[in-house]
Amino acid sequence: IARTCKAVKNHGNMNKMISVILADDHVLVRKGIKAMLDSDEEINVLAEANDGTEAVELAHRLSPDIVILDIRMPGKNGLEAAAELQSLVPNTKSIILSMHDSEEYVMQALSSGAYGYLLKDIDKNEFVKALKQVHGGAKYFSGAVSNILANQLLGNTTISTINTPAEEDT
Repeated sequence: IARTCKAVKNHGNMNKMISVILADDHVLVRKGIKAMLDSDEEINVLAEANDGTEAVELAHRLSPDIVILDIRMPGKNGLEAAAELQSLVPNTKSIILSMHDSEEYVMQALSSGAYGYLLKDIDKNEFVKALKQVHGGAKYFSGAVSNILANQLLGNTTISTINTPAEEDT
């Protein structure tokens, strides 16, 4: 478990800091995300976890604002950890981070109580924007994930179907 404490760059205003725990079983990915987030003065990475079990334990002990969870990890996966966090540390929000944009995973993430679902191909600006929106209480979903949610909401009806007039109207 690696822990860091960022020096406050915003002149002592701790209320703006977003405390984060990162959970990903790939050390290189985790370190890359941490380095990216450390460059933002409003985000403080409190700790890193190798799996969902460790993430839940750290969140229970440290009470971060957000836990970023890889969806596929050995032992307890990100979906299981998000569901456990929702009941164990209700003030901590979870965001699923994945390379998978499958409808099944997205819907499971929502069911588990995740506040966001981000794809690993997003850039730093979108990542930070997502953290700030989730910290503010909103939900955030990457572009492709938003399309999945829209299709679910529309009952898997495509836009072209919606705009096609009924036969009896023609």
